[in-house]
Amino acid sequence: MAAKEKSLFCTLIATTGLQVTRFRFLSNSVFLLITCIARISMGDVGSAAAPSIIIENVNIIPLDADHVLWNQHVVVEDGSITRMGPQDELNRPSTGQIIDADGAYLIPGLTDAHIHLLDSRELTVYLANGVTTVRDLGGSDWHLNLLRELSTDTTAIPRLVVASAGVSDQMASVARQTVTASRLSGYPLIKMMSAPDSGTYLDFMSEARAQGMPVIGHIPRSIDLQTFITGNWQKEISHLEELIYAYTAHHGHDYGPAVIDLLTQTMLDNDISIVTTLVQFRSMIRQLESIDDQLHQPALETVSPFTHLSWTMDNYSMHLEPSLLPELRQQFDFLQRLVRALDEADVPLMLGTDSGVSAVVAGAAVHQELQLLVESGLSPYRALRMATRKLDPMGPMAAQPGRIGIGEPADLVMLAANPLDDITNTQRIEGVMMGGTWLAKSALQQRLAALQQAYLQERKFTELVMADGIEPALATITGPNIQSSHRLDLAAYEYLIRGFLSIGGGQVAQQLADTARDLYPENDLSHFLQGMVAEAVTAATVEAARP
Repeated sequence: MAAKEKSLFCTLIATTGLQVTRFRFLSNSVFLLITCIARISMGDVGSAAAPSIIIENVNIIPLDADHVLWNQHVVVEDGSITRMGPQDELNRPSTGQIIDADGAYLIPGLTDAHIHLLDSRELTVYLANGVTTVRDLGGSDWHLNLLRELSTDTTAIPRLVVASAGVSDQMASVARQTVTASRLSGYPLIKMMSAPDSGTYLDFMSEARAQGMPVIGHIPRSIDLQTFITGNWQKEISHLEELIYAYTAHHGHDYGPAVIDLLTQTMLDNDISIVTTLVQFRSMIRQLESIDDQLHQPALETVSPFTHLSWTMDNYSMHLEPSLLPELRQQFDFLQRLVRALDEADVPLMLGTDSGVSAVVAGAAVHQELQLLVESGLSPYRALRMATRKLDPMGPMAAQPGRIGIGEPADLVMLAANPLDDITNTQRIEGVMMGGTWLAKSALQQRLAALQQAYLQERKFTELVMADGIEPALATITGPNIQSSHRLDLAAYEYLIRGFLSIGGGQVAQQLADTARDLYPENDLSHFLQGMVAEAVTAATVEAARP
């Protein structure tokens, strides 16, 4: 949809009179990465990984079949499950951290296979929602730098996999340069967005195959399903709705059972896997029905104020006509029937949400997607299998879902009630184990509370933007006499600088960078911010020299 390709802040800049000379998109990524780089210091809110952890009196949902292993004990050592079984049969370690589950239920950690990470703090939100692995489909230098930073971070955070930014028509036309650049930058995957024609698409697939770079993502609107299959290299589709565009858009708007049968058999015959993202499609419909409801949903309390502002200024309701609602509802019904048919045929499916696009909230959307899958006719067991599937960081999704068993990684979620009885029970989280580190519910709540505190200053700024416009708001946080109530912390300055650089606002970014340097000693600036300061100066110089 067109809204996905638009700049988040285009409307904001255009309507507030900010003098920005050009808009620079991040390699046609679905959304600009207007991000906060700084990590929040959470303090000692979780138990450090011990030599051994014993989870007692827990009911295990191992997902090897639709059943529960009742009243089990689980031993975790060095980040993996080493022993499990009934208490009277288990040879327990003599020492270690003991967690009494008191009859709670244990499932593998959840995976969101399609996100857009707008703010590194969202990783905290994902973990609090039981999501232990996420995959971003719109990478940038910021993501690669973040991955390097996380590689030495001992905080319990979800595993992050990053694909390249989406390939545009122009990028597809220079296949060798695009594939080579992605490979040398360190991306394990290339995200396909668009190609000008079938020949260009097939040439790009050939080049990606030659360089050994897996391709996932969209089916370009310029090609039909047969051309996609002929390419025979893109083995994963990032939205279920892509099948609508690839088939019905080229063969008429037929949403009948024969089309579902054809699409299902085609995916099965060609070993194509699909990420669902039903929640994103439904959000698009709901935004057309009432954008106000979507921008004030309870889940938004975990969303950065700047992200919320960007959604306010750019969302589906601004780009789609309400007259499309009947067709979109018909398509959503088709997608629900299609996902049920694909699952029944054992086509590899994986849960994804497209979180980061307007009003699709990180973490919360995973549970919403699970509910939509069950509403579509899947059993809770089948939906959970889809939501716990392992990611291959170097390629498309793995064929097997997550398991709880000896030798498996200790990425686990403890629930107060059985999700096989009611899928909404996945929201009743009592604790999360990430790589062998246990975070009880209280520790997760502490992390979210710290996040809320960090949002307070940012919310003041966004309220000023909404009330007075961008220039008056900027005046309150720049210059030598800043009111203490408007003083932003480094996290907020980094977020703003990154955002304005992303849309070509180098002069504004430099103004913010200069203020940050005045307020904070040089050694307080993160290495990310130091790099952005230099980039802001360069961008401002280029803009000033432009006629």
